[in-house]
Amino acid sequence: PNPFTPLSSDPRFNRVTFSARGLGDVEGEFKVKVYNIDGILVKELNATIGERELTWDGYNDDGKMVESGVYIYQIQVGENFKTGTVIVAK
Repeated sequence: PNPFTPLSSDPRFNRVTFSARGLGDVEGEFKVKVYNIDGILVKELNATIGERELTWDGYNDDGKMVESGVYIYQIQVGENFKTGTVIVAK
């Protein structure tokens, strides 16, 4: 999932969606953590029961749009993890 631009009015390009299916057929709590390149947590997304996709709109946990750049995400489902990168371009 990359790149995306939070400033776009087009929903195909102004957010990124993370899927629990990316970890295969696993069960458990589903969450996504997004870190900046310095390793600082900027956003944590937590799924409700049964939710299998989470969307990040480029805003941090304080409600401010993040800076352009590379961000590292960590998808967790139960005890299973997957990491990757996403590019925010404003």
